[in-house]
Amino acid sequence: MKTMIAVVSLGLLVSACAGGTGGVPAAEIASMSGSEIRVVYYDSVSGMGDATQMAQSHCDPRGAEPMGKADATDSTTAADRTVVTFKCK
Repeated sequence: MKTMIAVVSLGLLVSACAGGTGGVPAAEIASMSGSEIRVVYYDSVSGMGDATQMAQSHCDPRGAEPMGKADATDSTTAADRTVVTFKCK
């Protein structure tokens, strides 16, 4: 039941985003704390390169080093959502 709700919710989210802005973002900042940045990307529309670019754009100088990668396992999130943690050098 939770999976079905998540799938329907994702479908509605994608439909809403596609209407005016062009769809799901390639990557987005999930959180920032000190020199660590967590970036979310969706396998269906982007990849690790987009996540790295997003993290590097928030590091000064442009140096972001990946620390770890985790697929989202929460049933309320999309199945293809991946969260990557970066540390600014």
